[in-house]
Amino acid sequence: MAKCSVCMKVKGKRNCKVISGVVCGLCCGTSRDESRCTGCSFFKTIAEMRRYDKTLYFSTRQMADNQELQEAGDVIEGAMCGFDHAHTNTIKDGFLKNVLEKLLDRYAFGDETLLFSDELEREGFAFIDSAIKEDLSEVESEILSKVIATVYRSIKRHAADSYGGRKYIDFIHQHVGTR
Repeated sequence: MAKCSVCMKVKGKRNCKVISGVVCGLCCGTSRDESRCTGCSFFKTIAEMRRYDKTLYFSTRQMADNQELQEAGDVIEGAMCGFDHAHTNTIKDGFLKNVLEKLLDRYAFGDETLLFSDELEREGFAFIDSAIKEDLSEVESEILSKVIATVYRSIKRHAADSYGGRKYIDFIHQHVGTR
């Protein structure tokens, strides 16, 4: 293989349309630009690279030992139950996971503009976000984003990667109930 066309130090393993040559992974990663690299299999937007499961969160022990954190989690989960109830208990765990990812986009990553997959997802986001703004307006943003991430991890734990079911939403209906 030829050397990287950018650094000329290591072998280039990726064909780059922008420079019409091969580049190494490091040079490819550090020189990516959305306007030039859209369509390339190696280009991912920041949103596509987000690891929601790596977002800072509270441990189960921290949540159990802090009444304010529990109440904040209850507001979010109660709003999810309320949204599910408003839709005749048909909301699936995967839908709630997606809505919480949008909430993390807003509260943990600071995105002003959000893209929703459909109108129901937009409605679910607005419903839960409204509860957050109404009941948790005094909670610091860092704490709020960690509580949202904790609820997100709870969905992943209860759903056990079976997001087409209702294990998590049925669980919180029993333990939290409708807001």
